[in-house]
Amino acid sequence: MVCPVDVCIPNPDIPETEGQLIERAKQLHPGTDFGNDFPSRFRAESDAPSAEATAAAPAAPQAAPAATAAPVAAAPRAGLNLPSIEGWEIPIDCRSCHGTYAVAYKHIRNGVVLRCPFCTGTYIVTTEMHGGISRALESFYRRWVNEFETFEDKRRSELNEFEDRRSAELEALNESLKGISASVRPPGAPRKRAWIFG
Repeated sequence: MVCPVDVCIPNPDIPETEGQLIERAKQLHPGTDFGNDFPSRFRAESDAPSAEATAAAPAAPQAAPAATAAPVAAAPRAGLNLPSIEGWEIPIDCRSCHGTYAVAYKHIRNGVVLRCPFCTGTYIVTTEMHGGISRALESFYRRWVNEFETFEDKRRSELNEFEDRRSAELEALNESLKGISASVRPPGAPRKRAWIFG
C-alpha cells in the first residue's frame, strides 16, 4: 500500500536527500521515465520546475486512501445537518502517547495504517475495529433519521391543526363582527312608525 506524502513524516534520525529519494523511486519504478525536471516537494519555491516542465512530467501514481489525522471535532448539533457517514470523523486514541486525533471514516479500512500526528506512532485498522465502527455509525444514522422524520411528521400535524383552529376562529370573529354591524341601525335610516293602538 502506498502512503501519501501528506501522511509521511520524515525521520530526523535518518535524513534522506532529494537525490536519494529520486534514485529509490527509479529503482522501484524502472519502467517510468522521470526526466530531468521531475517535480519534488523538497525543492524550494525558486528551484521548482516551470509549469511547462511540470505538465511534461509523468503523472504520479494515485495513492491508496489513507488516514489524515486532525484534532478531534466536536459532536454535531441536533438538527438536519448531519455529515455524511464517509466524512464522519472517528476519534482515535494513540496507544503510545495517549493523544487523541481524528480520522475520516472513509479512511477506516482493513489494513490501513494510521499515524499519530503527535508522536508518529502507528496503528493498523483491524476487521473488528472497522466492523464495530461501521455498525455503530449505521445504527446511529438509522435511529437519527427515523426519530427526525417522526418529529417532522408530528410537527407538521400539529401545525396543520393549529392553522385549522386559527382559521375557524377568524371565521367566527368575522361572523360576529358582521352580526354586530347588522344589529346597529345607522344614523338617518328610516324608522317604522308605531300605531297608537299597537
